[in-house]
Order: sequence, then C-alpha cells, then structure tokens
Amino acid sequence: MMNIPNSLILRRALVAEDNVESQRLMQLLLSKLGFTVTVANNGREAIDAVLLSEEQLQPFEFVFMDIDMPLMDGLAATRVLRSLSFSGKIIAVTAHNEPNDRQISLAAGCNEHVAKPVRREVLFDVIQQVGQSSSTLCATAGLSSSAT
Repeated sequence: MMNIPNSLILRRALVAEDNVESQRLMQLLLSKLGFTVTVANNGREAIDAVLLSEEQLQPFEFVFMDIDMPLMDGLAATRVLRSLSFSGKIIAVTAHNEPNDRQISLAAGCNEHVAKPVRREVLFDVIQQVGQSSSTLCATAGLSSSAT
C-alpha cells in the first residue's frame, strides 16, 4: 500500500451554520488551515451532506455544527449522525457558553464545544487536540482563557 504524504491528503470539513456571516468566517478560518469546506444551512442539510460524502468515499474529517439552526438543530443532527455510525469529529460551535452547555454538546455526541465568536487560535487548538484523539468523545480542548 502506498503511503501518501500528509501534505497531499485532502482535508474536508463541513460547516453546518444558518448565519451567512458565520459561514464565511468559518470558511475563511478553515481554508487557511488547509481544509476544503462545504456548507450546510441546517441540521437536515448537514446529515444529507455527511451521508453523500460517505457514499462518495470522501468523508468529512470534521463537522462544525452550530447548535441553533432551523428545521433541525445541531444537537439533534449530531444524535442522528452518531446513530448512523458517523465516526468523524463533530465540534459544536455555538453562542451558548454556560458551563453545562459543553456537557450537553458532549452528551449529544459532539467531540468538543467551541464558543462563538470563534477565534483562530481556539479553532486551531481544538482541531489539533480532537484530531489527534483516538477516542470518540474527547473531553479536552483549547478553549479561550475567558471560558470557564
């Protein structure tokens, strides 16, 4: 089997977000980190995009899932994806930043929880830490110093 250098591996990320400004910010940040980004406007579109990517043998490495979206919220979409055995990393991205909110995201099947507004350094740290984790649910992350 041929070993492909990491620099040649296509990194794919899905951003499930209903706010256009937040979509653009996440696309910009992720593309600067080397990701090809696909956008879904709600939880249902996110599920469809993940299933299509798996069917085409081009799975997403990360799904950045907003929690509050129309039609289907991010927690419900995460639960569906996990019930369908999606093993990719799901990061909750939300304005909800109370201490219990992170635990709710993890319990739904997210690998981590990041508060908005998303900072480049925090996003990079979470990608590094969650991406290196071999467990399905990683309980450590580089959250901003203002988060508790």
